[in-house]
Amino acid sequence: EKNMAMPEFTNKEVEKAIKQFLDEKSNENMANLMQAMRDTRFLVPADFPPDIKKQVIEKAKRGEKIDVKTAPRMLPIIVQNPQGEHLSPAYTSSKQNGRKRKIIPAILNVTIDELLRIGSNPSLKLKGIIVNPDTDKMILHPKFIDAMKQLKAAQKQGTAPQGKPEVKELKMSRAQFELFARRTCEW
Repeated sequence: EKNMAMPEFTNKEVEKAIKQFLDEKSNENMANLMQAMRDTRFLVPADFPPDIKKQVIEKAKRGEKIDVKTAPRMLPIIVQNPQGEHLSPAYTSSKQNGRKRKIIPAILNVTIDELLRIGSNPSLKLKGIIVNPDTDKMILHPKFIDAMKQLKAAQKQGTAPQGKPEVKELKMSRAQFELFARRTCEW
């Protein structure tokens, strides 16, 4: 019998940046969070599409090899919050995901680029990505996802800041900042 245990997976830097942002919602902490997420991988719960043949699903659940031509394409699991908004959950570590592991058919280990594609896919009609839904419950809204995509594009072109991000000073009232923070991130 094969051991199907998931290897240990952590993102301590991202988890630290999330906690800092949740403790103090500032532009600098948001920039630090974006910087920490730049080259990160996430664990995304997934399931088989409903139209896949039952025997292929049973074969996969037993851990048997599946022919690549008949292998099902995994789809991210979508959750709904009390307001009726659809979100895609993502975990920063296998410990964060440990509670629900037994009820999730599969876990995809994805890059930040793939996570951003999931979060911005118009056919999924998502309101964002919920990071560590069991603990931090941090929602990355479409504006944050777009900003991350721009950061990644700048990184690929070599124009992204390296190391500590340069923080641009913005003057705004507390009410303006709270509105900005609510639109880009929920806590």
